[in-house]
Amino acid sequence: MKDSSGRNHVVDPARTSYLEARHQYSMVHTAPEPFKMRESLTSTLGRFPSYFVRVHRSYAVNALMVSSIGRDEINLTNGERVPIPVRQSTAIRSLILSTISNALGGPAGTSDGLASASCGSGLAVDATAVDEDENGRPEGMCQPSKGKETPPSNK
Repeated sequence: MKDSSGRNHVVDPARTSYLEARHQYSMVHTAPEPFKMRESLTSTLGRFPSYFVRVHRSYAVNALMVSSIGRDEINLTNGERVPIPVRQSTAIRSLILSTISNALGGPAGTSDGLASASCGSGLAVDATAVDEDENGRPEGMCQPSKGKETPPSNK
């Protein structure tokens, strides 16, 4: 990938934590240091694997580097934090978990898929501690809620 100064970078998606839109540029946050490209976030995101998920107008994250998802931010395994819209946090949580499950080959939306997803991604999901709906899907974790967001209850 060519940065805004014309320098070429070899980018390992596995070492890229997130992408960020900054006006007409995209910042690629990768190890060892981020760089800036003169390209839209949408175009930049198209160059990355499907486990990069757009979670905000200005951010896309590597779902495999998500360590936890809060009400207003996503914490990554490298300690970085990415803001998310509070009103969409439940839907984003669902999207991240589904993406992790798909990337790791587990069935999306099942407890087995979530449990295996948590092993490879570092995402704190204990499928045994989540209430399930009538279809066997974890409630509150994988589906957008219809109102106030409530954390999963422990059994």
